[in-house]
Amino acid sequence: MNRFYKLAVVAAVGTLGLTACGGTTTGGSSANTSGSASGTACPTGKLVGGGSTAQALAINTLTSAYAAKCAGAQIQYSATGSGAGVKNFYNAQYDWAGSDSPLSTTPNADKVIEVDKAKARCGNNQAWDLPMVLVCSSAPKYSR
Repeated sequence: MNRFYKLAVVAAVGTLGLTACGGTTTGGSSANTSGSASGTACPTGKLVGGGSTAQALAINTLTSAYAAKCAGAQIQYSATGSGAGVKNFYNAQYDWAGSDSPLSTTPNADKVIEVDKAKARCGNNQAWDLPMVLVCSSAPKYSR
């Protein structure tokens, strides 16, 4: 998939926070598109991500719904934990990662500055930290 479609899919499955490459990417999946039954253009190819266990149910639910509409798209998410997800992202094992916190700008426990590692993985383009929360526009009001 090309960068635009990867970003669209990542945005579609975001819950708390996701990390993906911005700018021009190298490598990755195919850039083919096909139509869905609803007439919407659907990218085909495979995206592999992982990370936050807290996000796993929401991401897997959303990716299943997306795959039902766009059969040519394969989206995999492994609940490995936020830290492992980010590490697998900057080591180019994942196309995107779910995390409960943004990339570190100071050395972490592994003495890695995640922002710098992610930028290197993204071909010297900034990685995008996309903090997202899904909220109903007409949320029920709770009384005490």
